[in-house]
Amino acid sequence: MTVFIVAAAALILLALVIVLLPLWRRKLVSHAAVGSVIVMCIVAIPIYWQVSSWDFSRPTPVAAAGQAPDIEAMVGGLEARLNSDPTDVEGWTMLGRSYVVLQQFPEAVRAYREAWQRSDNPSADLKLAFAEAQAFVDQSSLRGEAGTLVEEVLVVRPMDARALWYGGMVAFLNDRPDDARDRWTKLLSLNPPAAVADVLKAQLAQLNGGGVELAAASSGDDAEVGAGVRVSVALADGIAAKITPQTMLFIIARNPGGGPPIAVTRHAPSALPGDFALTDANAMLPGSSLGNYPELEVVVRLSLTGEPIAKSGDWFASAIVKPGAAPVKLLIDQQVD
Repeated sequence: MTVFIVAAAALILLALVIVLLPLWRRKLVSHAAVGSVIVMCIVAIPIYWQVSSWDFSRPTPVAAAGQAPDIEAMVGGLEARLNSDPTDVEGWTMLGRSYVVLQQFPEAVRAYREAWQRSDNPSADLKLAFAEAQAFVDQSSLRGEAGTLVEEVLVVRPMDARALWYGGMVAFLNDRPDDARDRWTKLLSLNPPAAVADVLKAQLAQLNGGGVELAAASSGDDAEVGAGVRVSVALADGIAAKITPQTMLFIIARNPGGGPPIAVTRHAPSALPGDFALTDANAMLPGSSLGNYPELEVVVRLSLTGEPIAKSGDWFASAIVKPGAAPVKLLIDQQVD
C-alpha cells in the first residue's frame, strides 16, 4: 500500500507540473487558465484517490531501496497483465486512472471502455470517470455518450461534485441554461476551493446575463475576430453529392498539443463555400480566450450524421494557425477512417 501511495503522489505531482508550468510561463491569468487547472487537476484527480475502490491488498511491485518508482513501467506492467487477464474490471479502471494522470487521454478512454463493457452493472464512479476521460479527448462528447453517463450519475448522486460540474457542462452544451445554472449553483453551495468557486461564479454570471450562446456563428469579412481565427472553407469535387439532410459543418479550434476543443461553431452545409470566424464568443468555457494560445489547430469537419463527434465517413480539413492572423484557406478533402 505504501508503494501505491508514493506512486499516486508522484503521478499527481507530474500532472500538476504538466498543467501549471505552461500556464505560468505564458503568464495566463484568465478564467480559461484557471478552468483548465480545475477541470484537469483540482476537480478530477484528487477525488480519484478519495473514492477509489481499488483493492490495496493486492501485491504491487516494490522498488529497490533508494530508487524512485518507474511510473511508465508500472503502467505498462498493469496493461500487460490486463492483456493476459482482460476480465479484471478494477484493473482496467486503475489503468484508466493512471492514463488520465499521465495526460494520455485516448488511452484512458480505451481502458475505461474496457472496464465499462466488462461490468454487468457499471458503478457511478466508473461512469463518471469514463465520461470525464471522453470529455478530455473531445469536450463535445458531453453532447453524446459522455453526457448520457453524467446524467445517469446525477440521478443516483444529485450532489456529487464532479457530476454537478460535468452535468453543468452537459446542460450548457445542450442549450439548457436553467439546468446548467441549477447544477453549478448546487456545486457552489458545496463550498468548493476558491479557484473552483471563481470559475463557477463567472459561468453563472454569464448565464444570468443573457443565456447561453453556444456555437454562435460569426462569418463574413466584417466579423470582429480580434484574437480569434478566420478560415475560408470549400469542398473538394464530389463531396457535395454526399451531403445528407442530417449533415452539419463543425469548425473547431483546439490546442495543437491535444485536449478538448477550445472553441466551436456549427453551420449548415449550405454555408459552403464560405468564410468563417472563431472568436472568444464561441469558447467552450465561459471566460476563456483564443488569444491565450500562440497557435491553434483549426479543424473543419463535415459531419454526415450531424453529430459533433467525428465518425467514420465524415470529411474534414485542418491547419495550424495563429490567432489574429490572416484568413487560412481550407479544402475539405480528407475522410475520417
